[in-house]
Formats: sequence, structure tokens, C-alpha cells
Amino acid sequence: FEVACCPANLARLLASFPKFIYAISDDGIFINLFVGSRANLKFKGCNIELSQKTNYPWEGSVKVGINPSAEKELKIYIRIPGWALGNPVPSNLYSYLDKKDGNVSVKLNGKMIPLNLEKGYLQIKRRWKKGDSIEIQFPMPVRRVLAHENVLENRGKVAIERGPLVFCAEGIDNGGNALKLAISDSSELRSCFRKELLGGVTVIEGEGFLLDEKGNKVKEQKIFLIPYFAWANRGKTEMTVWLFRKN
Repeated sequence: FEVACCPANLARLLASFPKFIYAISDDGIFINLFVGSRANLKFKGCNIELSQKTNYPWEGSVKVGINPSAEKELKIYIRIPGWALGNPVPSNLYSYLDKKDGNVSVKLNGKMIPLNLEKGYLQIKRRWKKGDSIEIQFPMPVRRVLAHENVLENRGKVAIERGPLVFCAEGIDNGGNALKLAISDSSELRSCFRKELLGGVTVIEGEGFLLDEKGNKVKEQKIFLIPYFAWANRGKTEMTVWLFRKN
């Protein structure tokens, strides 16, 4: 490479990452990302310690602790991702096959509160004190994603998503084949965590088919998917995100 841009960009990302998780405005604090973390912020002269306990994105449970040095009134803004509300992206470029809305639940100090959103954020205004907590539960079903019909390359295909993660098939897990794999809309897809694989990842398994060059079924075959971010770590092999739909 004439310019090795990726290492430098990664260094910049890691250095600035804390600012992506939390942010401060004139009237409150934003929680933008769900990451096990602890932060000390100053809001209008008050020191506020925020903590997150979570195994996200593998699990949908997030617990946020708020500990101000003294009681303080402010808003806590919590970003609720579109995928958790039934929208994989803000536009109509992609959509979920099942069309179900999400079922996000939020508790304040153990009591359920309404999910009233404004511009993608849940706003909680109160006089915060030490020991206050917010618990968020995101739905984490395995979902099928379709592209807009005008995306010709993806017509008749489906992608698989769980929580915020998109999954892919690699040939190494699927008998050397990835580009001719197919799955039916009714095939059950199961997720499980494999701590010994790729440093520990959730995988998705299900029943599918292997197709020939003309799109005909050759045989039934198990489908094994890994998170898209983890591909290309086990040697040269085929990879695809979009599987053929074959009923």
C-alpha cells in the first residue's frame, strides 16, 4: 500500500472512542453506545460517575449506574437503535422480513417507564442521586433482512441479523461453499455463543440448501454463520452475507 491508512485510523478511533460513548449538552448527558465502561463527567459543577454493565452485543441487557457527587437535576438521553425498533436502517434500503416492531423495555430504579422517544433518544429528566440506575433490555431475536427490490444484486436473497450484528457465511464452516447457499423463510435459525471460536462469538445455525449454477437444489445442508466483522481470520475461503431464498 502506498498509504497505510487503516492503522492510523484505528489509532485515532481508539483514542476518541470514549467521546463516542458519552457526550454532554447544556441540559444533560447522552449515552450513545452500550459498552461496559466507567466514566467521570462534570455537568454544571457537579461530578457525575456513569457506569455500564453489559455483555452487549451478545446479550441485550444493559445496566447504567448514575452516581452524582450531589443531587443534580438533568436529562439523561439514551440512544435507542433503530434495529431494536424494527428498522434496520433509517431509510427503506433494507427491511426486516417479519415486519415486527421491537420490544425494548426500560426500567428506572427497578420500575418500568414509558418508551417515549424524540429523535431516537429516550429522555429521562429527574433529580438524580447516588445509587440511581437505568436498566435497558433490547430484544435479540435472529431476523431476516431484505434489500429494496431495486437492488438487483440482492433480489431473491436474504441477510441474517441478530441484535446490531450482521452475520455471514464462510466456506470453511459450510463444506467449502458459501456463494451457493440457500435458506428457506421458514427454516429455524438458532443462535449460541462459542467461546472457543474467533476469540468468542455468537454464531447462528440452521437448515439450508446447496444450489447448483442454475439455482437448483443439489442437497440439504446445514448453514453456519459468524458475525460479519470476524470474517477472513481463518485462511482463504468464500464468504457471503446474502443467502439465496429457496422454499
